[in-house]
Amino acid sequence: MPEREAGTVSGVSCPPYDPPVPITVVPTAYGRNASQALRDAVARAKRSDVLAPVTVVVPTNSVGVSARRRLASGELGAVSSAGRGVVGVNFLTVYRLAELLGAAELAAAGRRVLDVGCGKGRFARVFQEQEPRAELWGLDISEEMLRYVPAGIHTHAGAMTELPFEDGFFDGAYATESLEHAVEIAKAVSEICRVVKPGGRIAIIDKNAEHWGRLHTPEWEKWFTRKELERLLRRDCREVSSRFVSYWEDVEPDGLFLAWLAVK
Repeated sequence: MPEREAGTVSGVSCPPYDPPVPITVVPTAYGRNASQALRDAVARAKRSDVLAPVTVVVPTNSVGVSARRRLASGELGAVSSAGRGVVGVNFLTVYRLAELLGAAELAAAGRRVLDVGCGKGRFARVFQEQEPRAELWGLDISEEMLRYVPAGIHTHAGAMTELPFEDGFFDGAYATESLEHAVEIAKAVSEICRVVKPGGRIAIIDKNAEHWGRLHTPEWEKWFTRKELERLLRRDCREVSSRFVSYWEDVEPDGLFLAWLAVK
């Protein structure tokens, strides 16, 4: 491996967490030296507490998977008084860390966030747990589905092509595998943009049209190309980007799912 500088990081410090979590940066060359330095940093962070949480920032998911396996194998030595294992060790990619930092900023007290097509609230539930200070709203066309949304989340029945909110009502909005169900895609995207205030953030996660057929889905379900949704978002947003994503932090994106990110 080339002898370049790499870094192992344990701990993440960002608002609104209080107190801040300490960060440890260890410059080291790639290869076994980096793995050993990571083991040492994790062991110092855990000390005698095997359940102590430690976050490791890695450049890619594949690096995280490799590092997790080496730590778990015990070949580098014990990471706590209980011996080998990776209990409480969480691996985040740089991209995921950036998302969490952005989410923390968005979730400051008083900020409103809309889950468009929330269903029973499976993603809203996670958002609420991680960012309890956000004012979270869930919208779905099915009132029956909304009955299962966790307490503390505002709900409203309605169609994403005619969102029942005034212009700029939200600081941010996201739609996770829900836009694919809209009858009028362009109108739904326009509505999401409309209800977000200038400077607000928008995220859409859905399936990649180039992989159509990999999953058994109804013929009417809509999958999207990167350029298709980028074009629709650019009608109302000043910053638009897209990238491949995975639902699992330790699994590399395989192209099936895409995330479109925008700033209005």
